[in-house]
Amino acid sequence: MTGGWMDLRDISFQLHNVLWIICNILLFTVFGRSGSVKYLFALGLCGMCLVFLYKRENYTDRLLFFLPWLLYIFAGEFFCIWNDSLNSDSLKNPMFYLLPLLLAFCVSAFMEEKLPEYLDMQFWGIAIVFLIWGVRHFSRANLMESQYAFILGAYVIYYVYRKRYVYTMAALVLLFLADKRIGMLAAFAMTAFVFLVELFRSRRLRFFFVKTAYWCMTVMMVLYIYVIKNGALAAFTAKYKINTMGRANIYTRLARFFEFSPSYPGAGLGMGHQYVLGFEIPSYTLAHNDILVLYMEIGFVCFIAYWLLYGWILGRLSKRIKTASYVAVMGMFLYSFLIMTTDNVSIYINYFYPFYMIVFTLMREREEKEVGKKRYLDAKDG
Repeated sequence: MTGGWMDLRDISFQLHNVLWIICNILLFTVFGRSGSVKYLFALGLCGMCLVFLYKRENYTDRLLFFLPWLLYIFAGEFFCIWNDSLNSDSLKNPMFYLLPLLLAFCVSAFMEEKLPEYLDMQFWGIAIVFLIWGVRHFSRANLMESQYAFILGAYVIYYVYRKRYVYTMAALVLLFLADKRIGMLAAFAMTAFVFLVELFRSRRLRFFFVKTAYWCMTVMMVLYIYVIKNGALAAFTAKYKINTMGRANIYTRLARFFEFSPSYPGAGLGMGHQYVLGFEIPSYTLAHNDILVLYMEIGFVCFIAYWLLYGWILGRLSKRIKTASYVAVMGMFLYSFLIMTTDNVSIYINYFYPFYMIVFTLMREREEKEVGKKRYLDAKDG
């Protein structure tokens, strides 16, 4: 599909598209419910996709994205055993972390050629579920504040990259209504990032700029843990009267339970949640900071290894997909890392499932020489 402000081909509701929208409405309605039913539903959907999969393509690049989560889980479980701190979260969190990615892998592999079209219908399904929920909970102060803001921000980046302006405007309006400050700030920042990198004509310059941005983000995340530990973040928000909605207080309390040191081993998987529960603050049962929880649970060395592993995976991807698509993928991951600094998106299946669907769609866009090579090999095998 081509882009344009008035291109009505941006919205094409054929019969199969309508069915896909209905399926996504049902899917995200289930995902919006509390309890474990949604995870059982997702597992069943994964099983169905795997049963009907008949293509056997090389999905190595997609499977590699399991590695950072597996590092987190195995290191976290190890430190739970080491510290004798096994808890309910250390048993159920692996499902939270792996299931969205597994579901995205299965659905994307099943759809494959239809992925870009399906992704549009997924957007409309999310939009309808969000609006139905939002109308019921609307207030002048918070509009339709919802965790759907995070995936809507990712869609803004995706549609700006695609130059699909009808969809971009729709996503922007919904993002504004969802009213999450970090979602809006991160979406605008990463949209600008993708746009600016696209201005470079040199492929080598684009890669240099994007990879530099990733490693700068890694350094920023380490410094972020440091300023939480030494109290600088809390002091800064207090001095400039920044309303953190109680988050700065939670982070300050959590700082007592870890050290900023290469010798810090990690408290174990699920302990971030357990510490917050111990504070007995009625409105807070989670840390609202995935980056801090990651550091606390797996320790300094594994925290650094986590970022190095992502750097290797994303660096490897730069040689396998179209340059513009690679820039967009990097923008998507940098966006995710930013929103993880003030929220618990790692346990939101209605964020990471559609997020990975977007990433896997972008990863299908390979350079022409790669496409030609694949066609040659397929013809040779045939």
